[in-house]
Amino acid sequence: ARDTEGEELDPVDPTTVFDPDSTIHAVAVIEDAPNDTLFTAAFYVVDVGDAAEPNSLISSTDLTADGTRNLDFTLSPTSTWPPGTYRVEISINGTLDQVVEYTVQ
Repeated sequence: ARDTEGEELDPVDPTTVFDPDSTIHAVAVIEDAPNDTLFTAAFYVVDVGDAAEPNSLISSTDLTADGTRNLDFTLSPTSTWPPGTYRVEISINGTLDQVVEYTVQ
C-alpha cells in the first residue's frame, strides 16, 4: 500500500506499483496469532538491471505480535528506488507464509 491510517493500520491505496520515491507499506493481516508470534518481512530486489544484484536483500524487519490486527512493515528509499521488480516475503515464526511481487516505475 502507499500508506496506512488510524490505529488499525488500515492500508491506504493498496497497490503493487510504486513511484521511485515511494515508501512501501507491506500490510499483513494477522488472525488469532498466539502470544509472542514472530512475523518477519524481508524485502528483496528481483530485477533492477545493473542497479543491484538479483535476489539481493534490501531490508528485513521482525515484529512480535498476537491477536487479530494489521501489521505495517515499511520500507523507505534512501534516495530513490531503481525502476524494476521487487518482492516482499512474509514469514511467521521462521516459516515463509506469503510472497508478494511489486514494481517500481
